Amino acid sequence: MYKCLFRLSILSLFLWLSCLSKVPQWVEKINRDNYSMVKLGSYPYTTRQLQNDTIAQNFRYPIEEHRQLMSQITRYFFPEEQRELNYEYRYTAVYENNIILRYFSMLPRDEHIAGYSIQFVIDNDVIKQIYLCKIPFEGR
Repeated sequence: MYKCLFRLSILSLFLWLSCLSKVPQWVEKINRDNYSMVKLGSYPYTTRQLQNDTIAQNFRYPIEEHRQLMSQITRYFFPEEQRELNYEYRYTAVYENNIILRYFSMLPRDEHIAGYSIQFVIDNDVIKQIYLCKIPFEGR
């Protein structure tokens, strides 16, 4: 009887841990579909920046939990980029039903580009598209 209870407790612990480490669908889709949801360039529509970022909190956590994926995406599209990238949240914007979260990674000692921008486009609580672009220094 104790063996059975012990096995059940181990099984329930395993199930609980596997639920905690569940990878979000958008991460699986990026890896499975060879980055098909990523487009080079900026989000093409004029957005309105949100002053109250409380709406972004629900979406920031799953993105920032997989922060290394932003560097992985950048290196896939720009294989020459081998520096350490540190993406930081910048703002949340909206366009129609889309919520756009922008992250930026600065390149401190680069002569040509200021850094990289990644924008996550969210529609109906699902990341639908990701935009990646180099940000040049202004005036160059």
